[in-house]
Amino acid sequence: MSTLERLVHAGTRLVAERGYSSVTVGEIEEAVGLVPRRGGLYKHFESKTALVEEALTLRIERVQELRHQA
Repeated sequence: MSTLERLVHAGTRLVAERGYSSVTVGEIEEAVGLVPRRGGLYKHFESKTALVEEALTLRIERVQELRHQA
């Protein structure tokens, strides 16, 4: 799994568990084994919001794929 995919997965999980405002970029980075607050997330996403938007886009695409298969 790529770093980008791990960030999306960890960010989605943390936000679902604790809420968007309660999760920091550093916590997402730490959850995937990056050094917190060193900019690792920003190599892949402009912001925490961009990460969440990407996660939602991927989820919607997956739902559409499953719908077409049904």
